[in-house]
Amino acid sequence: MWRVVVGVGLVGGACYGPTGSPVADFTMGYINGGGGGGELGRMVRLVHCESHWLNDPGENGYLGGAQFHPDTWERSRRSPDADWRDWWEQGWAVAAGSR
Repeated sequence: MWRVVVGVGLVGGACYGPTGSPVADFTMGYINGGGGGGELGRMVRLVHCESHWLNDPGENGYLGGAQFHPDTWERSRRSPDADWRDWWEQGWAVAAGSR
């Protein structure tokens, strides 16, 4: 899947390797969602601390590696069909939730 990333250009999962990179996908979503560059490093470290980049880190009821509470995901997601398992979508929602 290809995505147009505002201010960055045309990027896609193939750019990151055959299986993609959760960190790269999250970063691109965060930037495209309007996340500030100064906070990006902190957000990447936070997700690593929360989940070690595992997309389903447990059965605690939270969604994705960014550990969204279901209500928070509903308010922060980009669109009603946004998939919480998509790292790009998680990055976008983190940026939206931090504004």
